[in-house]
Amino acid sequence: MVGPLACISPGMRNFLMNVLRGFIALMLVLLLAPLAFAQSEVACHSAFAPAITLNQTAPGKYNPLTYYADKMRELKELDSSAPYAVALRGLIMSTTKEVKKELIPLSQLKPIHPITRGAALEKLDKRTKALQTLPQAADTHIHLDENTLNSIMPSKNSMRAIRADNGDAVVFDGNGRLVAIQQAFAEKQQDVMVEVEMHYSKSKLLQKTLKKVRQMRNVLY
Repeated sequence: MVGPLACISPGMRNFLMNVLRGFIALMLVLLLAPLAFAQSEVACHSAFAPAITLNQTAPGKYNPLTYYADKMRELKELDSSAPYAVALRGLIMSTTKEVKKELIPLSQLKPIHPITRGAALEKLDKRTKALQTLPQAADTHIHLDENTLNSIMPSKNSMRAIRADNGDAVVFDGNGRLVAIQQAFAEKQQDVMVEVEMHYSKSKLLQKTLKKVRQMRNVLY
C-alpha cells in the first residue's frame, strides 16, 4: 500500500476505519434527525400507526396522510431524552447484523418508553379497545401475527425489537402497539405470543445507549 496509511499497521487501519464509519453514521443521524423524529417511536413518544380500523371484516389500511398528521401532533411532546433516542436508532440501524421475525412471549416484550402524553394516550385507548374485540381461542393461547396486528393497528412498519443485556426484548418501533397489547391482555401475558421483527447487534455502545434511554424514560423493570 502506498500513501499516508502505508506505515500504519492493519489493526490500526481497521480501528481508524471503524471510527470513520461511526463518525459518518453520527453525522447522518444528526442530519436526518427531523426525519427520524417523524418515523421512530423511539423519538416520538408515540405509536406508529394511523387511526384504528374497528371493522374486523376488512383489514386496516395504512394512510400516510393520517400517519404524518399524527406525527406533527406528537413532535411538541419530545423531551430531553430525544437526542439519545435518535442516536440509539442510528446505532440499531448501523450495527444490526441479523434480522428475524419471531413469535415472542408478551411477558418478554418491554416498551422503550411509557405512554403518558395526550396524543399517544388517545390512540392507546382506541387500540386497546379494538384489540379486546379479537376472538380468542378456547385454550386461551393467543398468537398475534403481523397480519392480525395490522388489521387492528395498521402501520407501515413491523413491530421491531432489540435484545437488552438483561434479556428483555425492547421494542423500538411499535411501542404504542405493544402497550396497547399489554393493556388488552393484562391478565394473560404468559399466554400471548406476538410476532416481532428482532434485530440482533453485538454493539456495546448500543447497549449503553439503550440503557441510558430506558433510564431517562423510567421504564427499567
